[in-house]
Amino acid sequence: MSPLLLVYHQDYLTSYYTSTVESPARVKAIHAKLSTRFPIVEAQPARREDILRVHTSALVERVESESRETYETALLAAGGAIRASDEAMRGIPTFALVRPPGHHAGPDRYWGYCFFNNIAVAISRLLAKGTITSAVVIDIDLH
Repeated sequence: MSPLLLVYHQDYLTSYYTSTVESPARVKAIHAKLSTRFPIVEAQPARREDILRVHTSALVERVESESRETYETALLAAGGAIRASDEAMRGIPTFALVRPPGHHAGPDRYWGYCFFNNIAVAISRLLAKGTITSAVVIDIDLH
């Protein structure tokens, strides 16, 4: 068994309004280093119902109306987190190489190029399925 499974999708390289810090180049560089060492599974978009466990319908509609590309890529990022959490629950160490990031997104707002809170979406799905009863998230960020 590989020591790590990589969750990824080519569409994480989609261009949408962002900053130099949160850009396709970040994901591309990480992918270049990890893809030759670890197996990759492809992410699928999160379902709207998964997003709505964490975010208000007003936020989801705002992201969708502001940019279809951003919305679709954000669904894919949340779906990558869901796939990673499912694999982890099977005992497989997994890294979700997703974009856009999600940790700054709140229930009714996005911020810092984080549109949906990917880890919260993944955890809320595990909770809803009864796979887990609690979770702890340690967010390590540069700022």
